[in-house]
Amino acid sequence: MTSKERFLAALSLQKTDHLTATTHHLMGTYLNDYENGISADAFFDKYGLDPIRWLVPHTFDPSKNYYFDPTQGTVGLMGSRRIVSDDWRIEAVEIPGRQYKTIRYTIHTPGGDLTATTESNRYTTWLTEHLVKEKKDIELIAKYATAPWCDVEAVNKAAEEYGQRGLIRGHICGFDPFGQPGVWQDACCLYGVENMIMACYDDPEWVHEFLKILQKRKMVYIDSLKGAKYDLLELGGGDGCLSVVSPDIFNEFVAPYDAELIERAHAVGQRITYHLCGRKMGIL
Repeated sequence: MTSKERFLAALSLQKTDHLTATTHHLMGTYLNDYENGISADAFFDKYGLDPIRWLVPHTFDPSKNYYFDPTQGTVGLMGSRRIVSDDWRIEAVEIPGRQYKTIRYTIHTPGGDLTATTESNRYTTWLTEHLVKEKKDIELIAKYATAPWCDVEAVNKAAEEYGQRGLIRGHICGFDPFGQPGVWQDACCLYGVENMIMACYDDPEWVHEFLKILQKRKMVYIDSLKGAKYDLLELGGGDGCLSVVSPDIFNEFVAPYDAELIERAHAVGQRITYHLCGRKMGIL
C-alpha cells in the first residue's frame, strides 16, 4: 500500500498492510534543533513514517464586503489568512521591550473596539489578555465578525501534488487572531477557561448564546468545504477534556455544539477527527 492508501484504509476500519505510523504535528524548532533543518517530508522519509501535509488555506465569500487582512504580514498557521471587513478591522501592534515578543490586537467595529494580547517564544504563542472581557462583547462578535471560507482550489492543488505520498490534513477554523477548532475551545481562548467554567454555573444562558455565535461562524466555514479533497479535518481542543472540565460540562456545553459541526462536515463529504488533549475515558 501507499501511505495514502494505508491511511484511508485505517480510517475506514479496513485492513492495512501494516500499522500506520505518523506524527500529529512537527514543530519547526524540533526540525531546526535536532534534524538540521530538514523538511517535514524529509523527516517522514528518514524515519519511515507515513507522511502528512497540513494546510488550511482561507478565502472569503465574494458576495460580502470581505477582504484579506492587509496588516497580516506573514501568512498564519498552515497557510491561513485573516478575513476582515470595514466593520471588522484588525490592528496589530508589537509592544517593544518585553521578555517575549508581545503583540496587542485591536479589533475595530462600529460598535466599539475589542482588544487581545499574545506573547510568543520560539516554540509557541499564548494569550495574556483575552478578547472578550465583558459579556456584552459577544454582541460585537455576533454582529460584525467575519467568517472565512476554505480555499478549495488551493486544497485540491496540494492534494494533487502530494498524490499517494500521504494524508492531506486540516482543521476547522478558529477565531482570529487567536482561536482553535472546537466551539468550546474557541470560547475558552476568547474569554478564558476559568471564566467559561464559572459562567456555566453562574450564567448558562449566556454561555449557550456565546457558543451558538461561534458555532455559526464555523458552520459557514464547513459549508465551504464541499469538494475540498481533504483526507481528514480536525476538531476539538484540550479545554474540553476531563483534565479541565467535568463530564456534565462536556455533555451540555462541549459535545452538542461540536457534534453538530461533525454532522455538518459529514454532509459535505468530509472526515473529522475529534482531538482532546488530556483525559477522556470518562466521557467515552
